[in-house]
Amino acid sequence: GHVTVAQPGALIGFLGPRVYEQLYGEPFPTGVQTAENLLAHGVIDGVVPLESLRPTLDRALRALVDPPAEPPAADPAEPIPEVPAWESVMASRRPDRPGVGWLLREGATDRVLLSGTHGEAAATVLALARFGGRPAVVVGQQRVVGAVVGPAALREARRGMALAAGLRLPLVLVIDTAGPALSADAEQNGLAGEIARCLSELVTLSTPTVSVLLGQGSGGPALAMVPADRVLAARHGWLAP
Repeated sequence: GHVTVAQPGALIGFLGPRVYEQLYGEPFPTGVQTAENLLAHGVIDGVVPLESLRPTLDRALRALVDPPAEPPAADPAEPIPEVPAWESVMASRRPDRPGVGWLLREGATDRVLLSGTHGEAAATVLALARFGGRPAVVVGQQRVVGAVVGPAALREARRGMALAAGLRLPLVLVIDTAGPALSADAEQNGLAGEIARCLSELVTLSTPTVSVLLGQGSGGPALAMVPADRVLAARHGWLAP
């Protein structure tokens, strides 16, 4: 489905514990197939108690199928000050600077976080949300200390693109990354190919796309999310190969 959730303690899996024990001569690891573990690894989108299921479904369906509201009036234009480039770079690295999580909390409604917020793709946020009453799929790079964007995060971004295309919703991409994973593991898992596929799928997407350069825009993972129909930059946002 477009959004996959499970009840607390639910078991989801293919390999039976008895089969595993017969194959390998040892007990199946405890907790592997529980909903909580699969959420932590980004396999499902949420663990939702039964009493919270109704409001969760309500938020998801409002984001997906409710007609868009009338767009709000545009804010008055403000003059753009001249800022030295290095000052912008340093400002973008401040740990207290707003990121994609703040943008979703303060600027959006009907938020439904999907699996990109967990597991090895945790450098990416994937969500359904409404901005000014308009539904959208959001793919955002979130600044986590020491985190870099690897192949799994880019695959999560491509999931967001496919979701936007399938639901015929606008796609909002939020760029804020210190750069790609520079490791043998990232290369073996196809980092270069994932960057190329992100670029290819984004420029051919049939739905409206908006890229927001929120802060740091370093390297291939940032460039892979730039070529949208409209590109906006926050003050102190920057882009470099």
